[in-house]
Formats: sequence, C-alpha cells, structure tokens
Amino acid sequence: MQKQMLRNINDLDDLRNSVISKIHPNEPCITLCTGTGCVASGSGALIEGFRNELKRRNLDDSVSVRTTGCHGFCEHGPLVVIHPKKIFYHNVTRNDIEDIVSETIVNGRVVNRLLYQDPMTGKEIIFENDVPFYNKQMRILFGNNGRIDP
Repeated sequence: MQKQMLRNINDLDDLRNSVISKIHPNEPCITLCTGTGCVASGSGALIEGFRNELKRRNLDDSVSVRTTGCHGFCEHGPLVVIHPKKIFYHNVTRNDIEDIVSETIVNGRVVNRLLYQDPMTGKEIIFENDVPFYNKQMRILFGNNGRIDP
C-alpha cells in the first residue's frame, strides 16, 4: 500500500473523511488499551489471545479487535472496552478472554467479576462513561479513542 502524501489542508480533510467513512459504530469491537501502563500490566498478550479466541469461534470476520492509545486509568489496566455498548472491563488477563468472548460477545451478558467497582458506593459499573474517573471529563483528545485504530 502506497502512503498518501498530504500536500495541503484539503488533502488532510480528504484523509480524515476517508478514515471516518470506514468506521462502523454499531459493529462489535473489542478495544484494548495499549498505553504504557496497560502494556506494562500485560495488554500486549491479550491482543493475540482475543484474535485467536475469535478465530476459534469463527467470529473473526464479524468482531474486530482494535488497539487504542492510553485510556488514562492506568492503575486499573489492562483495560478492555466492548463496543458498541462501551462495556468496561479492568484488570483483564489472558484467563478472562474466553469468558469475555463467550459471555459478552456471544451472549450479550457482562462478566461481573471484571467490572469496575466504585470505591465510594460499592456499585459495579458496566459502562466506561459511568466510571467516576471518566464521567465528568470532556474527552477532547481521547474522545475518539477506540473508534479509530492508530
């Protein structure tokens, strides 16, 4: 594939529109944080693990695996967000991959033991945007994290 040379602002706009047109917001996608903190916690091993599990179940054509930049919640990594619902799992290990695929991807259920628990209320939180760390943020820089594959 030949790299596209950007010569002016219009070329940049064309490239942006091309990338956005390939995003399918309702398509199932497993996103994994590959920021420094999550990589140090083992997210690199999860990438191939999810791809292999999806292939083993013949789901690799209908569910994508996408790496993302830092989510900013490093102490709870590795972080995994299941799109389009944005189900948020933290401290994910290779041992969790089969459960995430079978329960969340195949059966549409959450894996409760991987949910973030609010330390103030004790409440389990399912969706990324409801995690107190994120819910008051206006995520300008990280707003597309998970939507685009860097």
